[in-house]
Amino acid sequence: MNSLMIDFQQTPKSKKRIFIGIVLILLAVVSLFLALSQSNPKLWQVLNPLILILLGMSNISEGSGRSISSFFGKAFLAIDEESFEFKAVNMKPGIKINWKDIDNIKFLITQVEFIKENSSICRIEYSHFSYRQVQDIKSIISSIADKYDIKIN
Repeated sequence: MNSLMIDFQQTPKSKKRIFIGIVLILLAVVSLFLALSQSNPKLWQVLNPLILILLGMSNISEGSGRSISSFFGKAFLAIDEESFEFKAVNMKPGIKINWKDIDNIKFLITQVEFIKENSSICRIEYSHFSYRQVQDIKSIISSIADKYDIKIN
């Protein structure tokens, strides 16, 4: 089966970031305890630990392989036997093309163009992908295009 899924928000796991996140949270707890032990703490003495806790949590999340931006939407490329779906940035609409609606495909130097039967053009730039991913994308698109008798230029 010809399919490919690339998640743009997947981050590599990092023990160092997890460690930094834990240190930030511990530092925040200590500074919050010290601020609240005073009789009249200033506003920044209470807000600073809260900011450190947020930074610590984001470092732990990123270090465990889950991007903070994934809480606000998805960014991905999904190719399967029925459709081609691409969403480069979360919180913006993506492109979904059914293979049966495509008349022609052009592989250009910096992008691939899908020309639909109604003459509209959808472009996907290679700048979002690594060289290896571009080669995989071209190969899968070519094999699916052969299956649907789509012209490739």
